[in-house]
Amino acid sequence: MWRSMMMAGVLALGALPMAALANSEMPAAVKAEVSDACVISDATTGLAPRHASVKGWLPGEVWLVPCSIGAYQTGYEAVFAPDGGTPRALLFALWRDGSWTGTRTLFDPEFDAQHGILRDRYKDRGAGGCGGERTWVWQGSDFQLTEYRAQPNCESGQTRYPVVFEAK
Repeated sequence: MWRSMMMAGVLALGALPMAALANSEMPAAVKAEVSDACVISDATTGLAPRHASVKGWLPGEVWLVPCSIGAYQTGYEAVFAPDGGTPRALLFALWRDGSWTGTRTLFDPEFDAQHGILRDRYKDRGAGGCGGERTWVWQGSDFQLTEYRAQPNCESGQTRYPVVFEAK
């Protein structure tokens, strides 16, 4: 379903759709925050930057920009463009080899703009037996990690990844 929604050019997340824009419609200041390696848009796959804003509680726009297109997942970068301010790339926690690091990449992200919840799921192989699931909630001017599940063992056979971090 996710891929068919992407191909249709609409990323419905929660109760609000994120607007899909042509590359030329993304503000230059937002583009400047995205890695040079990003695809930004690809007419053959229907991938294009998406953005969401909710007047009243989100003091700006969240942009999700496609960067790397793989066989079974697409990597995105997120940029926050505050109302009247300078856009900035967002960083996210990543659990690798038993320790924490940071990354700009989200995989097949879903953003529920109405509730400020961002989720992604990355696969360490196509079958999806290993990888991670991350959930954040918007707090002030950043996303706060609320849950992280990860399975480094691709042969575990588990359908639900174990919890690595959960906010209290």
